[in-house]
Amino acid sequence: MTGCGLPVLYMLRLIMNKILYAVIISFLLLSMKCSENKTTPKAAAKTPEDIMNYVDSALYDDDLALIAVDRTLRSPGHQLVQDFCARRLAELGFKVELDSYGTGVNVIGRIDGTGNPEEIVILSAHYDSRNAGCPGADDNASGVAGVLEAARVLAKTKYNRTLMIALWDEEEKSLTKPRGLHGSRAFAARARLEGREIVLSVVFEMIGYRSSNPWSQRFPARMKKLFPDEMKKIAANKNRGDFICLTVNEDAQPYSDIYTGFANAIALPVVTLKMNPKTIKIHDFRRSDHAAFWEKDYSAMLIGDTANYRNTSYHCRNGRVDSISKLDTDFARDTIRATVATMARILGIRF
Repeated sequence: MTGCGLPVLYMLRLIMNKILYAVIISFLLLSMKCSENKTTPKAAAKTPEDIMNYVDSALYDDDLALIAVDRTLRSPGHQLVQDFCARRLAELGFKVELDSYGTGVNVIGRIDGTGNPEEIVILSAHYDSRNAGCPGADDNASGVAGVLEAARVLAKTKYNRTLMIALWDEEEKSLTKPRGLHGSRAFAARARLEGREIVLSVVFEMIGYRSSNPWSQRFPARMKKLFPDEMKKIAANKNRGDFICLTVNEDAQPYSDIYTGFANAIALPVVTLKMNPKTIKIHDFRRSDHAAFWEKDYSAMLIGDTANYRNTSYHCRNGRVDSISKLDTDFARDTIRATVATMARILGIRF
């Protein structure tokens, strides 16, 4: 009885999982089409400021709700979100590549520039999550939903340079060397080998958590020595975690200044950590996919809410769930607005 019963139950479970997976995928695709029909820009933007105005909080929320599921490697949610991202980019008019590098799959979307198509500007986020059972709403469903909303509003406009949208796999994989970043590292290594001209790689890593409470922002003590002006600015605001943080290597610093200009226009507080030859080697500043591009001497900018230095639900630690209910949609929306304007300025709008 036991020997026969276990395989039968196992097979039934597999069948039920496949049925459930198919139902969820159908729901995702239906939801995606409904969202796409609501407020997709009807015409190309003429200025970066126009593009800022296309960002839609409700559509971002819709995507966030679909993406914030357990996305650990080889889980149903991981495959579900991979499929969702590929289908969304295709429907937006991107040329889509499922970039398989051996252990994982990056989802890449591309719209070629009409002036200098060899020059590439990338906006990206990792779509895998860290711990089983954790929805990873901030880490990094917030970033993936942000990339998809940015892709939606950027897709209707022609640019001088090539726009690339990327959803990286296996950012969270492995705590031993090489620590994570497997998907972005595979892509950056191939890009360098092929001689691709990447003007800037922009990475969303947790863009949804904001707190106006005093002392909600916590940084290691050595940050006061490494970035005295920035830490004084934060301290003057009673260490509130209400700003978006940019982390850039030296080549990307002019682009962070562009971002700050657009952020200031919409009253989004920004703190910028500009790396020098010493600070760029510190692990604390290399904990996401931007570092994969730094390793190959490309310009890269991380945009994020500082992860565990602010969000106490990071990786669902200590019984705290990284859930959508703890996120701030207005904060994410403004982060995306400043990003798409910056992207449009760097890409160069064509008429």
